[in-house]
Amino acid sequence: MAQPNHINNLVDNVSKELLFEGFLSGFRHYALDDQEWEIMRQNLKLIRHATNPHDENAIAVFANSMMIGYVPKTHSEVIANYIDKGENIIPELIDVNPEATSQEKVYFRIWNYKVKLSS
Repeated sequence: MAQPNHINNLVDNVSKELLFEGFLSGFRHYALDDQEWEIMRQNLKLIRHATNPHDENAIAVFANSMMIGYVPKTHSEVIANYIDKGENIIPELIDVNPEATSQEKVYFRIWNYKVKLSS
């Protein structure tokens, strides 16, 4: 069955830009022991944490309502600028490895979704 034309038009006008791919920072400080299995079933959310004393561009990462760490400081400024401009920034959980060291347990991507509006 063919999709309605307006659906095809929307899909044709959506693009995504990869802003970050890598490991979560600070997992060992925020996640409880054996939380890896619970995180695997959750969508990630990004919340700006501009009052963080260690990084004014800090972006906290949540799995459901539980904070699990931060976007690495090396990438936080660029991504914070996108968030502050109201861009459509979406995190994507790629892998959770319960056997890895705490610095390499959660691997994720951050995308900027763009919709080109036709005039």
